[in-house]
Amino acid sequence: MGNAMTICKSLSPGFLPLLTSGLLLAGCAATPPAPQVSLPAGYAGAASSTGQAVAPADWWQVFHDPALDRLIARGLADNHDARLALTRVQLARAGVTASGSRLLPTLAATGSYSDQRSGLPPLYKNGEPDVQAGRLGAELNWELDLFGAARAARRAAKHDLLAAEAGVEGTRLLVSGEVARQYYTLRGAGERLTLLDGILETLRKTEALTRKREAAGLSSPLDVELASGERANAEALRPQLQTLVTATRARLAVLLGVSPGQPLPELDDLPAASAWPDTGAPATGQPADLLARRPDLRAAGEQLAAESERLREARASYLPKVFLSAVFGGQDLTINQIGLSPVRYSNVAAAFSAPLFSAGRIRAGVEAQGAREQQALIGYEKLILTAIEEVEVSLAAVADERHRGELLADAARDRHRALTRGESLYRAGQIDLLQLQTLQRAALAADQTLVESRTQRALSTIRLHQALGGGWQQPAAPAAESSATPAAPSADPMSTPT
Repeated sequence: MGNAMTICKSLSPGFLPLLTSGLLLAGCAATPPAPQVSLPAGYAGAASSTGQAVAPADWWQVFHDPALDRLIARGLADNHDARLALTRVQLARAGVTASGSRLLPTLAATGSYSDQRSGLPPLYKNGEPDVQAGRLGAELNWELDLFGAARAARRAAKHDLLAAEAGVEGTRLLVSGEVARQYYTLRGAGERLTLLDGILETLRKTEALTRKREAAGLSSPLDVELASGERANAEALRPQLQTLVTATRARLAVLLGVSPGQPLPELDDLPAASAWPDTGAPATGQPADLLARRPDLRAAGEQLAAESERLREARASYLPKVFLSAVFGGQDLTINQIGLSPVRYSNVAAAFSAPLFSAGRIRAGVEAQGAREQQALIGYEKLILTAIEEVEVSLAAVADERHRGELLADAARDRHRALTRGESLYRAGQIDLLQLQTLQRAALAADQTLVESRTQRALSTIRLHQALGGGWQQPAAPAAESSATPAAPSADPMSTPT
């Protein structure tokens, strides 16, 4: 068999002797070309110990968010893309059945009835007899797969089915990731809106106080214009956040297979402040693991194998085709009212068809299929590099955003400590209300930036889950951060005693 494989790979297109072609090509299995991609030993952005990665189907449960779990479960059940992916699997399964049927003979039942009569005298009916005939039989047709074309087509169809099944997993990963992204974008936007309302309340009070001070001759018109402009600038941020909330809700509705604007019970009674999860350091595995774990890479590999089998099938067009046919049956025959039944009949035939001249059509078909195989190979290689790139970028984004969040959390704590001291100084009469409100605005702005960073960190974590093919094995149980923001400022400072 090894010698046959060696000879098979060296075959050049053309007409070969029938027996030799049958023995060699029937035993040849199409071997897809290997992608010429050099995989690194590890990820540059991964921790020193990457661990053994796995890809659980419910990767989103690492966030420990019941609302997210309900949204994703509903999306996987009702999303239109997920349902389309399942229909592609059904189509591929039908293709496997159709391709496999080429290896077996077809059997059909045949029947006919005829009644031929004339008004001729009995003497003349010896030459033009009355005939009543009824036939019932079975017809068998079979194209023998001597050179493996039908078997190659069946293997190609099986690879198509595997690619379609991987496509279902890929669609589940895309849908779950997109639902998670929209969910945390919505949570972050809602929390930023709440903080912005706090900033606006402080800015309006500052503007009102500045106008009073101007009327008393304690502030200049420039101070009023600065306070008014700062308040208007903050108010201009609200429509953008409201649009983001509306857009994410509409996108979630579409992902869940319902009309935008329709209520989503899964989003009812969400807390005002999110408990932003920290999923810990991921066990990424090795870059070579992506070939088996990412659904899109598995699908691309199966598509390459399918195109290689179709190239094998196309090359078999140079060789003869052998056909068998057989008809068996019986007929009820009556001639001039004389019954001759039963009458048996049969017909068995064998035929072959060998291409002698096709004006380059067969060669063009082989070259076209070879180009398709090369396209699948190049696309596979590109997808491998893109997958490694996505993991590297996502690892860097998660690590950088975690570091940025730590710095922003420190800054927010410092701002709130400064605000606490400012409140004490205000009560002691050492600073005025404008200075205190400046500290309040700074603390609220720091909280907003911190919420934005935590939202981005959640989104980067989701992208890393998807880049790794669905998830990873957690080295330890994930912990949740405290409330999204430090303690809120104290009550209205204008009511505090001086």
